[in-house]
Amino acid sequence: FRSDSVSFSPDGRWVTYTSYSDGTLWRSRTDGSERLQLTFPPLQAFLPRYSPDGKQIAFNAELPGEAWNIYIISSEGGTPQQVLPSNESQMDANWSPDGHWLIFASSSDPKKAIYIVDLKSKRVSTVPGSLGFFSPHWSPNGRYLSAIKAEVPRTLNLFDFTTQEWTEVFGSETGYENWSHDGTYLYFQSSNISDHSLRIQRIRIADRKIEEIPTQTRPSVYQIGRKQHIG
Repeated sequence: FRSDSVSFSPDGRWVTYTSYSDGTLWRSRTDGSERLQLTFPPLQAFLPRYSPDGKQIAFNAELPGEAWNIYIISSEGGTPQQVLPSNESQMDANWSPDGHWLIFASSSDPKKAIYIVDLKSKRVSTVPGSLGFFSPHWSPNGRYLSAIKAEVPRTLNLFDFTTQEWTEVFGSETGYENWSHDGTYLYFQSSNISDHSLRIQRIRIADRKIEEIPTQTRPSVYQIGRKQHIG
């Protein structure tokens, strides 16, 4: 059973992921027990994310011939609910720390921005200055938003909700950023365009120091996320 797009619950006891073969969404304990299928074909799911209270899972999904949209489903199962039915592609859905909002990008398109939707009112707002950014991730304390620039090189950037300003924090090709559980670090995958080598690095938010993960066999950013949750 090959899986993709892994996300761990806030308490580290549960994991949600998609099946590589047919894009169905699953949930289980981290040891593989109590596995539950949450979605079924023809809906294809991708990039699931647990809510801060662990009760819901937001994910991106598409039906044949339709655009990617954001859905929410109970972690105990049920019927997936579309958040904002639209013909515009919606990707990279991630929760606010209090679980009241979802943040998402249209796509990795320089002409698209990052949006926030109030889950109660369904009101949508645009993150200031976010045109040309994608892959938004809220920091655990709610102060920062990490995102990647759509144009090559895809640099790593932080938006400070306090100052309403963007800052580039890593100037080379970046992907798959993931906040540590306490928000002290932002982990990410970097790549060297010349030799196509990949590295796992992290930035310490307090002083913006970049560190490389010094392991012979480097873990993935998803493994790092698991360690941060249950370590």
